[in-house]
Amino acid sequence: MPVLTNNFPGIGYSNGRNPNYFQKFLVTATGFGSNSASGNQPDGVILFANAGFYMINEDPVAIVEVSFTGNSVDLELNPTLPSRGFVFESRVLSKFWLRLQQAPVQTATQAIVSVAAWKMR
Repeated sequence: MPVLTNNFPGIGYSNGRNPNYFQKFLVTATGFGSNSASGNQPDGVILFANAGFYMINEDPVAIVEVSFTGNSVDLELNPTLPSRGFVFESRVLSKFWLRLQQAPVQTATQAIVSVAAWKMR
């Protein structure tokens, strides 16, 4: 029979709003906003002011481009370089768009991008 402990009396599950954000995105579009019904909505929106965030391309070959405005490339998540992922501190992110890079050598048709953020306290 396992031994039950009470190392932290009065501490339990958190109630209320989660101060963290985590989501994995399947990227198949070659244009920013192409996955949305209107053709211009972001892929992700973080609905709280955050102290930092990270984005990591989990695909071994696909290059993913990131935009924070929906009309310009602000990051390139290249799995063959250290830029496979980025960690930002002191930058508030609220919305972002993802797309596969269109290049003559790009043959991938999809990629997985993980995004996490943590709330300012």
